[in-house]
Amino acid sequence: MKKLHTFVVCAYKEEPFLEECVKSLTKQTLKSDIIISTSTPNDFIKNIAKKYNAKLAINTKTKGHINDFYFAYDQAKTKYVTLCHQDDVYYENYALQVVKKMEKAKKPIIAFTNYYELRDGHTKKFNLLLLVKRIMNFPFLFLGKFKKIRLFILSLGNTICCPSVTYNKELVSYPIKRSDLKSNIDWDTYLDFATFKGEFVYLTKPLMAHRIHNDSLTTRVLNNNVMNEENYMIFRRFWPEKIAKVLTKIYDTSEKNNNFKKEESSNMMKYLIVVLYLVLTVSGLILYKYGANKSFEVSFSNSIFNMKISIISIIGLVCYLCSFLLYMFIIPRFNISYIMPLTSAISYIGIFVLSILVLGEQISVNGIVGSIIILVGIVVMNFFK
Repeated sequence: MKKLHTFVVCAYKEEPFLEECVKSLTKQTLKSDIIISTSTPNDFIKNIAKKYNAKLAINTKTKGHINDFYFAYDQAKTKYVTLCHQDDVYYENYALQVVKKMEKAKKPIIAFTNYYELRDGHTKKFNLLLLVKRIMNFPFLFLGKFKKIRLFILSLGNTICCPSVTYNKELVSYPIKRSDLKSNIDWDTYLDFATFKGEFVYLTKPLMAHRIHNDSLTTRVLNNNVMNEENYMIFRRFWPEKIAKVLTKIYDTSEKNNNFKKEESSNMMKYLIVVLYLVLTVSGLILYKYGANKSFEVSFSNSIFNMKISIISIIGLVCYLCSFLLYMFIIPRFNISYIMPLTSAISYIGIFVLSILVLGEQISVNGIVGSIIILVGIVVMNFFK
């Protein structure tokens, strides 16, 4: 039977976690081709390739981080390919579940999975950053085929874990965008993919573990403050300057979860809770209304009361109720004259846009003008006092 999937491990120098990564690939329930790709060949890498019967591909022509990824991507001859980071671990059902889900999708662009973190040899199954990403990725389960929904989610930050991504080579000709960015190339690439015709496939089950350590690229970039500048550049593509600055501050605080030199602080908790509140509020309202138009319903009835509600509407209702509880957490921790206009402005923009894109609601000229006046008033009250 022809194989559908390939793992390509991007190896560099003598990474101590490389063997653990390759070993996890050999234990997959769905057998895939395994390739180790490198531009820094050495006995350490060669011995691991030999030990685990993996093909070794050596890039002798084009050097550099991006070129290494292109070379690695070209080595795979199957329909689906996963570019593995050399220090991460993939659980035994990763390939089986991802390929199965992609084969069921009509036109999958990429698939990505939920994940755990590896810190100091311990698996972290839950922290606030993981929770926020899981909540933000939730709409991909139902709405991953809509271009503007994908762009909206990614306009709030990069929620996709790069090493968890599997590409469909029939639709994606490059694994990473050629760019001058240093820390946000992945985010920039997914924004490109979001404009493709097809579907983002999201698997909610954690199927891999992403290692966080002092020598990781993300941690080094955070220490150089490069990510903060690039975050702002990307946010400005979608948001006005003032809102982009707020989102950058929130995003920067959350990403410092990666930095071993700084522990999570109460400020990080506060701002991440605000992001989570906004996502739950907007998605709750939109999902509730969207589900009202679906035929599959759950009935609740007795001799007096009778109600029919769709599963999607129930999910939306749960999201909205959770957002209300979070707001009770937020109010005591912020200046209310600041946080209420700010959250109102951002949630209003999200609801306004998604009501048109997802629900197909018709907005009159008077409605647009009135909405703009209200939005401008909120911004002026909040940022120019």
